Amino acid sequence: MNKTSFTNITSALLRYFKQWSVAGLLLSALFLAISLSPSLVPRPLLLQAVASGIALTMGYGLGLGSMLLWRFLELPEFRGKLLAQIQLTAGLITFSVVLYFYTHATIWQNSVRSLMNMEPTTGVALVRVTILALLIWLVFIYTAYFVRFLYISAAVKVHTFVPRRISYVIGGLLLTIFLILTINGFLITKAIDIADDTYAVIDQAIPYGIIPPEKSTRSGSDGSLINWNDLGREGKYFVAGGPSKEKIEFATEKKALDPIRVYVGLSAADTPKKQAALALAELKRTNAFLRSKLVIATPTGTGWVDEGAVDSFEYLYTGDTAFVGVQYSYLSSPITLILDPDRVRISAQAVFSEIYNYWRSLDKETRPELFIYGLSLGSLGSEDSANIFSLLSDPIAGALWVGPPFANKFWPQVMAGRNRGSSAFLPLFDKGELVRILNSSEDIPIEPTLNWGPLKIVYLLHPSDAIVFFSFDLWFKEPDWLAKERGPDVSPYLTWYPFVTMWQIGLDMLATSNVPYGHGHNYAPTDYLRAWVELAENPTWSKEELENIKTALGTGATNR
Repeated sequence: MNKTSFTNITSALLRYFKQWSVAGLLLSALFLAISLSPSLVPRPLLLQAVASGIALTMGYGLGLGSMLLWRFLELPEFRGKLLAQIQLTAGLITFSVVLYFYTHATIWQNSVRSLMNMEPTTGVALVRVTILALLIWLVFIYTAYFVRFLYISAAVKVHTFVPRRISYVIGGLLLTIFLILTINGFLITKAIDIADDTYAVIDQAIPYGIIPPEKSTRSGSDGSLINWNDLGREGKYFVAGGPSKEKIEFATEKKALDPIRVYVGLSAADTPKKQAALALAELKRTNAFLRSKLVIATPTGTGWVDEGAVDSFEYLYTGDTAFVGVQYSYLSSPITLILDPDRVRISAQAVFSEIYNYWRSLDKETRPELFIYGLSLGSLGSEDSANIFSLLSDPIAGALWVGPPFANKFWPQVMAGRNRGSSAFLPLFDKGELVRILNSSEDIPIEPTLNWGPLKIVYLLHPSDAIVFFSFDLWFKEPDWLAKERGPDVSPYLTWYPFVTMWQIGLDMLATSNVPYGHGHNYAPTDYLRAWVELAENPTWSKEELENIKTALGTGATNR
């Protein structure tokens, strides 16, 4: 390469880098460093890269936006030697901060892993994380430049008809409307349709080793109103699983019944109302209303009902139980929550209304005690399913809501209205007559510590569950669960940072189930056992009986 070519390349590179905001680059480097700080759960490499890429983008946008605002306000600007000195000093400070965070990242990650009894990691693949984060950052930056180009082009087109300044407003408004309609009306709808079709194929797959049940107490059996192929993947797992009468008798040393499990897949009927009617008909077929306990379980996004919740209840009440679940989506909970959260609400309301209205028409002395249950997105639907006025006139036996998402309506009110001085991760609400909050616990009390009121609601959650503790105000406000007393599995190194922490906790939601039982969004069968006992009006189990049930439950089913 000759001298002229080298000079031309150098000049081209200098011109390219001069287009970048120095303030933006410095802030993006700081945000990148902060993104390596610990969060609620250990992060896989790709998730860490996404978190860092988003942090880079936010930092650059904040730096660039601040400088543009400075110039717009016509504030004095530094130039020459003074500007160079300021940039050099800021660069050295930024480099020191970045170096500190990079050298401590592994220690911080292991602090989280240690609290969750996970093997320590020897490194966090910082080179790969940084490269991937930079690529993600560049995609965001050039996407923003492309949108800016579209706005300028729209303004130029409109300028042929109206004055220049007005063209910016009209052109920008027209393009914004076009983009919103395109994204909401076409792209998101298409994304939902494609995801639905993809997950629908997966949903119809028959799980390996799972065969139709023979007992008439299960949906999908020979006498069932619901075809085996209309149960969906998770429905097949649900009706084929669980303890048998013999297993329950062996564990409890009491006479038992075969538990009833009713499930309606998404393909079994074409509307939520028809699905609900089919669920009620199937409950009648199985004589579910002759059992002592009936639970309406609102599944997660894919239709999954946690085996730990069902098995523990069936052992406690020696199989004299009936569970019913209705699938409302093929999509996973995070996708459903973001793209179409009304699905779960519409389905849960239809199912509860159908079953509750029939249940309340029965003789109060002989009908089963009615419970409602939901995990994660299922708790959102379950919360919305019950009409409070109906419940006050004819109360159900109780509600168990596990890992309630930030989008729930009632859960944030419980958090905000907790008793003064109680912790955010284990809040106390009034006198505990209406709502009680439980964390993971090995000890199950065999006597009630408080008296219940006419309604009984138990929330089960873990302090490290990002799905529970995410909120959009994290970008500007430090939450109480960090600022004040922390949960036992929340890292002491976890620090709140404006802008960055919101994205960290938000992305944690994608990995919060990939941790051991008792942490994150992974709830153990013994956690459920503790919650069901708490909901009992007058617990009659001995410590030995509960220990035998815990042994029978073992580690329980894994998350799917």
